[in-house]
Amino acid sequence: MSADGPISHRFDSRDPQLIRDYLAGAYGAGGLRLSSSDRDYHLRHRGVRAGRFQADRLAQSTDLRVAVEEINSLVVCEAATSRVDRSCDGEQGEYVPGDVFVAATPGRPYRLRWQPGEVALLQLDTHLFTQLALPDVRRRPEPIRFTALEPASPALAEHWRATAHYVRLAVLGNTEASREPLVIGAAARALAAAALAVFPNTARTEPTAQDRRDAVAPWRPLSAGRSPSWRNTPSRTSVPPMSPLPPPSRSAPCSWPSGVTRTAPRWPSCAGSAWNGHTTSYGRPTHAGRR
Repeated sequence: MSADGPISHRFDSRDPQLIRDYLAGAYGAGGLRLSSSDRDYHLRHRGVRAGRFQADRLAQSTDLRVAVEEINSLVVCEAATSRVDRSCDGEQGEYVPGDVFVAATPGRPYRLRWQPGEVALLQLDTHLFTQLALPDVRRRPEPIRFTALEPASPALAEHWRATAHYVRLAVLGNTEASREPLVIGAAARALAAAALAVFPNTARTEPTAQDRRDAVAPWRPLSAGRSPSWRNTPSRTSVPPMSPLPPPSRSAPCSWPSGVTRTAPRWPSCAGSAWNGHTTSYGRPTHAGRR
């Protein structure tokens, strides 16, 4: 990550070869192939790269077929306004706006049919997962592997959406906060923890035996026939008994103290943004909520 914080980037093109080269570089996708009957389709991309994760939004105007031989990161997708069909290792998925899914098992090939519209992506470095959890000790040591590419339940899918929204709005949407390495690091770990909770995988997230031992203070038994010194020693400080509470008043409802004014909380709103330009530009995010 840059010392100045996350790096924002934009791309807008109608050139199929330029689009392919750009996406292959942006996502580290090996053997990327794009095909469409429309040779004049339009793709727009904007995103923010922040250390070990990247938050993007992409929109395109055609029925696009995408084939990727290998991608070494975890890409979690949310269909915003488009329909997406995905195939990876024999697992098929059809997704409509609002659905959350993983594009592919890291390191494995996959195929997409992306119909016109927009998708939101979060790309995570797989090293984040090993920082949070260990592979199951009952199996042979191996990297953490995701065993399903869809959320384990609707409630967990909503958890991912809420976590992603928080990172986009409260972290990446705040220019000053996003410059702090501790904030960006915490956001990356929150996304990785959410991915491990939402999508079934081989990680162990429960406390280890050493964790349990560290959480318990050591216990030393007393010698036979002896009692703790404090048990038979009178207290040096007299603690008066608690006074009974007065009966509740039935004459007047509860009210705010004098001089205190109640005000409704003010929540930040997410401002919209428009696509523009036909070149790639780089710079830090400048407006809150434009994710």
